[in-house]
Amino acid sequence: MAATLGQAVQTPEDVVALTESERRTLARWINLIDHPAQEKRARMRRLGVLVAIGGAVSLGPWIGLLIATLPSQHHTSAWAVAWIGFDVALTGAMAVTGWLGFRRRHMFPVALAVLATLFTTDAWFDVTLSWGSAEQTGSLLSAACVELPLAAFAAVGVYMLMNGLAKMSWRDQGRLGRVPRLSRVPSMLIRQTVEADPDAPTS
Repeated sequence: MAATLGQAVQTPEDVVALTESERRTLARWINLIDHPAQEKRARMRRLGVLVAIGGAVSLGPWIGLLIATLPSQHHTSAWAVAWIGFDVALTGAMAVTGWLGFRRRHMFPVALAVLATLFTTDAWFDVTLSWGSAEQTGSLLSAACVELPLAAFAAVGVYMLMNGLAKMSWRDQGRLGRVPRLSRVPSMLIRQTVEADPDAPTS
């Protein structure tokens, strides 16, 4: 006899025998189980929100101060160190990203996001620091043809991977309806309120 949620589900065959609606219900029930790390994750989330909002608020006055006080030109003795150090970091990020992608590691999207940020930063400083100089044209071409396309490629990769992960999470948690756009998908690591299934079996 086929298993139902009104009976004991003890084997993989019992799960296979469930209807689609019952499987969704079972997945949501499992998702509601408290895990030991949930409270720790919730605290980390709250701390991250506070740090991000606090940083955004405090940077406003700081930017205003920089606008009012920074000179248009500045001479430094660490110019070579700054650029060589940045390029070393960029090289390391590309190597790590390539390795994580080759090994199919879960951290691959994070590395891609870092890489996209570094390429964008590289383009920004290349263009702004060469503006009005003999290197301006070369910097603009480098940004338009190399750095920004690579940054966009990495960013699209992040979006595609995160979107695929969101769809898998949505299905595995037994959630109803279509998957919302990526910016509205709730975190699968922080407990969420799960909607009731109108087709769920009742006792």
